[in-house]
Amino acid sequence: ATATATATASASSSSPSPINSTVSSQNQQFVQALATQVKPFVLAAHLYWGTWAVVQAKHSPIDFDFLGYADLRFRGYFEHKNAFFPQAEAAISKADPTAMSDQASSCTVS
Repeated sequence: ATATATATASASSSSPSPINSTVSSQNQQFVQALATQVKPFVLAAHLYWGTWAVVQAKHSPIDFDFLGYADLRFRGYFEHKNAFFPQAEAAISKADPTAMSDQASSCTVS
């Protein structure tokens, strides 16, 4: 009886059971669905913390490179945006660059 139990245990550990492969497939689908739902919030988090850091750079008494941190967060926003939404980058690259530079030159920051 012991030899049979050992043989059965070693055989079952070498091949995946149907239950484990079903759970794994369901977990993979869940993770993919969750990642799809989370992507826009990654962008929002980068914008939020980048903006927070700019405000802190002006008002915080703490000795910290808030503008450097803001730069990292805004770069993270654009990197993730381009990765998550490549069609947006394609549309921007097709846009008239003079129109964008005219808009940028009319913006002022106080």
